[in-house]
Parts: sequence; structure tokens; C-alpha cells
Amino acid sequence: MRDLTDLTFGWLYVMHLVGSKGSSNVYWHCRCRCGQEKDVRQDVLVSGRVVSCGCRKSDEQVSRSRVMQIPKAARIKKAKTAAKARWNKQ
Repeated sequence: MRDLTDLTFGWLYVMHLVGSKGSSNVYWHCRCRCGQEKDVRQDVLVSGRVVSCGCRKSDEQVSRSRVMQIPKAARIKKAKTAAKARWNKQ
């Protein structure tokens, strides 16, 4: 097991080793850029599957919901206009 202390993965800064929980899961105590602290499994931390305490997921959901607030007809029209502009450039 390598020491991850003082390393940063996405928005998570690794503070210290928590230890093993269960059979082979090693946990690290991390502080997110937003200020929250969380214990994170080493495998998901190193693989990049977890990059924040969850705050970035809520940011992504908000930005996605903003896109979805545009009426479908307007999104289709915008996409067609963009495609037509690209076609005319060629």
C-alpha cells in the first residue's frame, strides 16, 4: 500500500490514513475544496471514480437542469441552426 498523504485527486486533498474497514478496503480521510471532509476508499480515489465529496455532482446536476429548462423545440432549432452554419462554412 502506497502513502497517499498530501496528494490531491480531483478536488480531494488526502489528509491521513483512516485504516481498513472490512476485508481489504483501505480508507483515507480527505478534505474537499469546498471544505467538507470525507473518508474515501483508496481504489475509487486512485481510479478517479470519486473526485469530490459530492459537491461537484450537485453542480453538474444544476448545470444539466439549466439545459433541460430550455424548451425542446428551442434546443432543436438551435442545433439545426448550428449544423446549418457548419454546413455553409464548408
